[in-house]
This record gives sequence, structure tokens and C-alpha cells, in this order.
Amino acid sequence: KVMKNFAHDTKQFFSADKWAVTGEAGTFMDPFYSPGSDFIGLGNTWISDLIIRDLKGENIALRIMIYELAMKELLAGWILIYENMYGIFGKSQIMLMKIVWDWACYWGIPCVLFMNDGYTNVNILKQYSSSVLSIGKRFGKLNEKMQSLFRTWGKYENKEYSDFCGNLFDLNFFRQLQEELSSKFSEDKLIQKIEANVKLLEKVASEIFRKVSYEINETPSDMKVNPYEMSIEDGKKSLLEKSQKETAFEVDEQIKSDIEKMWLAPV
Repeated sequence: KVMKNFAHDTKQFFSADKWAVTGEAGTFMDPFYSPGSDFIGLGNTWISDLIIRDLKGENIALRIMIYELAMKELLAGWILIYENMYGIFGKSQIMLMKIVWDWACYWGIPCVLFMNDGYTNVNILKQYSSSVLSIGKRFGKLNEKMQSLFRTWGKYENKEYSDFCGNLFDLNFFRQLQEELSSKFSEDKLIQKIEANVKLLEKVASEIFRKVSYEINETPSDMKVNPYEMSIEDGKKSLLEKSQKETAFEVDEQIKSDIEKMWLAPV
């Protein structure tokens, strides 16, 4: 069955005229991973916060604008997870890495922000996304490059796999991100934690790219990688040149060991 025009969006979520839309009344992307539940939670959190502040007599005009921008920024990043992705759903190795990546991003950034009241803290939101070089912009660019990697990888991947049963929680970094969701951070420590998680994700992205490029381009298994600048379609020569830049990441042995656990042996 094909359901066309299933995803939908809205021009505006929150208004100074005291109306708002939440859940699927406002936007819906895709049933995979159930993101609708997340955006119901986010939308209701913002709406409740605005109502409470308005009832207390606070001027909420600026906060409405900030929440509107935050919602649209989140949606723009989230839709990349689904856009033109169904073609790789039957490719086991790619989907396994995509699930590892998507969940790690989810636990490492938006969940940490949400569970520490970061989405209703204007100071946190400004620090996260207000500048061109902000943590949020960096994370968004990294995720964009990784989703592009998964789609491009799909053009080359045609192996078949069998007899594999893996536990994602055998990955140390993965288990760490999940366990830390119960941690509470003060305002000054929250941004530091988000930045630390982005740095961890950079290492994970580099290792996944390194493995894919080794198979497709026959680049060295220990090649330094800059996931922001490299594409597996650059070709071996260009990739080796880019690997010499100071901005490229060296192999992290712990991350490498984790990714190896989820790398399948073809039939």
C-alpha cells in the first residue's frame, strides 16, 4: 500500500492571539519511530507554559516567537530522518547503522534537553541555536550529512546477510546515552552536556563513514574522517586528501569496537 501526501505541516503553531495547534492538528511526518508522540509532548509543553505565563500576566510575545522558531527548527531536522529513506529499509547493514545513529541522536540531544526543561528555558534555547556556529546548527549539519550517507550508501549496498542476532545495548556509547537520561543538569551544565554528546556523535559518525568508505572506496580502515566535509562519492583520492586536514577525526578505539559489534558478515 502506498499512502501519498501523508505528511503535512502548518504555517504557524503558536499565536499571540491566544490560539495554538498541537499534535497532528499541526504537523505529522511519518509513523516510523512514532515521532508524532514526541511532537505532541513538545507542543503541549510549550502551549501549557504559554498559558501559565499568560495567566500570571507575563508578556509572552517574545517567548511565542522563540517557541515557533524552535518547533520549526526541530521539524526541519527531524524530517531528514524519513525523506527518501524507504528505499533502504530492506538493506540490513544500512538500516542497522541508521537505527543506531537515529536513536543515539535522539537520546543524546532532544531527550536530554526535554528532560531537563531545556525547551522552556529561553537562555538554553538561545545558547543552543542562536548563532551560526551554535551547537544546534552543528548537530543539525552532522545529522544532515549522516542521513545523506545512508541514502548514498544504498546505491552500493547489495549484500545479503543471515544468522545475526545483536543487542544494541552491547554498544557502550549507546548504553551510556540511554542510562544518562535519568540525570539532571543545572542550566550551566546542560549546554556542556549537549556539547559533549555532539562530540560523541561526531566520533560515531566518523567511524560509520570510515567503515563504509573502506568497503566502497577501499580507503584505509584507520583513515582520519571529517563527517561534515566528506562524501563516499568523493572518490578515494579526494577522501585521502581531506583526511589530512586538521579538522579530521582520528579513530576512537572504543567507538570502533562498538560499531564492529553491529557490522554484519555477508552470506
